[in-house]
Amino acid sequence: MMQLSMLTALAVGFRAAEVFIPTPLPWLRLGLANVVVLIVLASFGVRTALLVNVARILLASFVIGTFLSPGFWLSLCAGVVSCLSMALVWYCFGGWLSYIGISVVGAYCHTVAQFFVVYLLFVRHVAILKLMPYFLLVSLGTGTLTGLAATAILTWAKRHGILTARTSDHESAGKC
Repeated sequence: MMQLSMLTALAVGFRAAEVFIPTPLPWLRLGLANVVVLIVLASFGVRTALLVNVARILLASFVIGTFLSPGFWLSLCAGVVSCLSMALVWYCFGGWLSYIGISVVGAYCHTVAQFFVVYLLFVRHVAILKLMPYFLLVSLGTGTLTGLAATAILTWAKRHGILTARTSDHESAGKC
């Protein structure tokens, strides 16, 4: 419980810190909190990763002042889709994909979910979907970076006997 509380707080801190990282467009961000979600998925499983992710989204929205705003709903919907997609890929193809691959899938699904929520709730014009390929290209980079960070942290944690609950499951995943 203490580890999960600390990981949730770390994810909230990462999200809050991203507000201060300059980006070329206001709605682009690195997704640093997704490093924590991937670590929790690898260490504690799907339910716990989903719980930490939703808690992170709720708490971070209070910290940065976006609770119940359009950005909150985009983050919540896309965060849940991203977490569930990473879990599905983890359990079906985890033996073949690295944490980087799983993270890229999560980043892609996050982007696609955000675009469809924007389309369904805010901008009812198909032209908005023409921007998706550019954002998917950015997702490739951000997913790779978060996957690299998660890999480094999980390797370090395994070496030091921290978060060893399920990190070895990655090699035996692929149960679909």
